[in-house]
Amino acid sequence: MAADNTRPLSQEVIRHIVSSFNPEQDARAQKQALVFMHVPKTAGSTLKWIIERQYSPSHTAVIESEDLLEQYRAFQAMPPEARGRLECVIGHVPYGVHQWLPQGARYITMLRNPVAWTLSFHNYMRSMPFFDTHPDLKVFHGVRALDLNGFVSFLEDSNMADMQTRMISGEVDVTTTLPPYMRLSEDALERAKHRLRDEFACAGLVERFDESLLLMKRRLGWRHVYYRKLNVSRDRSEPRNLPRHTLQRILACHRRDVELHDYAGALLAAQIEAEGPGFERELRRLRRLNVMYDRLVPLYEASGLLRLRRALRQAFATTD
Repeated sequence: MAADNTRPLSQEVIRHIVSSFNPEQDARAQKQALVFMHVPKTAGSTLKWIIERQYSPSHTAVIESEDLLEQYRAFQAMPPEARGRLECVIGHVPYGVHQWLPQGARYITMLRNPVAWTLSFHNYMRSMPFFDTHPDLKVFHGVRALDLNGFVSFLEDSNMADMQTRMISGEVDVTTTLPPYMRLSEDALERAKHRLRDEFACAGLVERFDESLLLMKRRLGWRHVYYRKLNVSRDRSEPRNLPRHTLQRILACHRRDVELHDYAGALLAAQIEAEGPGFERELRRLRRLNVMYDRLVPLYEASGLLRLRRALRQAFATTD
């Protein structure tokens, strides 16, 4: 399931990828809003921080927190002309939220190895007490006490298995968004693949975060995409350390997400190849400068010294 083990796409799909991208159509100047579909526990906090630097706060709607339902209702209650002025929507929102955006929307998202996703989500829920107390999250009450096998059973019983397929295919009620959900339809996986290929500006992989980020930067006209990793789980359980029967159970639980993750990896690889040789040079520069950024920013935040601010500006102002 890792990105370098994905099944290759057909030549027909690759030709479609190469021929369908129109820089003028997909440039940032386009009037459509950008929707960042943040599937939980897919490096979304880091990407959100990058995206928020690209768009005006007054033209950005954020829909994610323990008060998700309240934020979602407030978004839906906005006057249409106010939603029509939005440049960006960020949050735990499924495909379909564009129906609330009269200017139309382009989607981006990140996918993650389903086993790693399950471990991370389980660890996250165990660390957050509000899952046991929040009145809008009653479906999660008691889940924090479950071991990993119990958590997988909860995912199955609440139809949260294959969550990435569910959100991208659009099989989430856009008026509520929270589980329990109806069972996924038989064609959910194929619809999710179709949308990734034909309707998303970019769908990245957590395992190839830098490549995904650079592709988004190029396609969406972003600048200054240097970052520090945010909201990283302290308990970094590794899929390779799982007992075989537990690993097999998680893979069976997320069988559609396993295939979708493989497909997204092959799609990403084809899109990167279509970018040409300059992509790899820019990727090396991004990684090199991001090391510098990661070292300088904590010093700047801790000291507030103007000289560090000037150093950052000098280092990064001419690199994009």
